[in-house]
Amino acid sequence: MNSERSDGEVRRAVRTGVAITSLIGLGTGIYSYFDALFVAREAGTIGRTAYLVPLFGDGLILLSSTALYAAARAGARRPGWATAGLIIGIAVTVAMNVAAGVAHSWADALVDALAPIVFLIALEVLIYLFRLGRGGQVPDRPAQCPHGVPSNVDEAVRLDWEHRKDCLGEKPSYVQHGARWGVDRRRVPELVGAALNGSVPDA
Repeated sequence: MNSERSDGEVRRAVRTGVAITSLIGLGTGIYSYFDALFVAREAGTIGRTAYLVPLFGDGLILLSSTALYAAARAGARRPGWATAGLIIGIAVTVAMNVAAGVAHSWADALVDALAPIVFLIALEVLIYLFRLGRGGQVPDRPAQCPHGVPSNVDEAVRLDWEHRKDCLGEKPSYVQHGARWGVDRRRVPELVGAALNGSVPDA
């Protein structure tokens, strides 16, 4: 009963996070777009080309955020290029916003710089929620890791598999786990057999 209530609370938190982040993203995206458009025109970019310039930073943020969101939903490790792309996109957007604000006043520049920073914080909170709930589902995990110290390599392969599955909530595959320990993937099912609990991961 407590587990079901916890699952429901996490699902509601994730849905709330999605809604709030979407609103923040829409607001800051529109704000940043017109700031970047102003800078592009001030720099001498004319015609329809000026409307493309704001998409550089915001487009990179959107693309990178999508990849990070997908990784969080799948419980996978953060993609390095997506993380770098998000940082670069935020940096470009902050620079554009500050440049637009400075044209009016330093106070305006400060306000303009806050828009992408607020969006980044909201995104990090959302990704945390998805990593916590794995898309709204909280796996049953022990309060304390029960796995001890292995006495040999074969036992280490098994304990690591159990630790990743039970404590970290991951879904390791034979290929990944074999590569991690330098073991032929065909031997992995034999070594971790007791930890499978009847489930068969991707080969």
